[in-house]
Amino acid sequence: MSFVQIRNWLYIPLSMKFRIRRSDDILGFLDEGISMSGELHFKGQLRIDGNFTGSIFTDELLVIGRKAVIRADIHAGSITIAGEVYGNIEAKQRAEILPGGRVYGEIRSPILVMSAGSILDGRTYVSGEASSS
Repeated sequence: MSFVQIRNWLYIPLSMKFRIRRSDDILGFLDEGISMSGELHFKGQLRIDGNFTGSIFTDELLVIGRKAVIRADIHAGSITIAGEVYGNIEAKQRAEILPGGRVYGEIRSPILVMSAGSILDGRTYVSGEASSS
């Protein structure tokens, strides 16, 4: 059997077949230990595990990781929060706060999902109708 080296420590058989599903992938990542500030605009899906201060704009998915601290107003298609967000959130389709996720500010979204163990300290505006724009 023949192998190809992917990284210095990872070898895979040449006979293995890969299927890449780009539509489900996180396309960008701000890792733990990274601090950024400013105005962030992006397309695709982004995961933040570091610190960000400013404002965030996307029509797609934003994932706030467990160790992230975000001080920003956020306008997103959908947002999933496992870390801390200080600021107002407007989600066109859905906002979800996972266990351990904390939001200190206002959330506007047609769908709001809060898991046991999540914190929301602020106002909510739930319309029940997802925005198509």
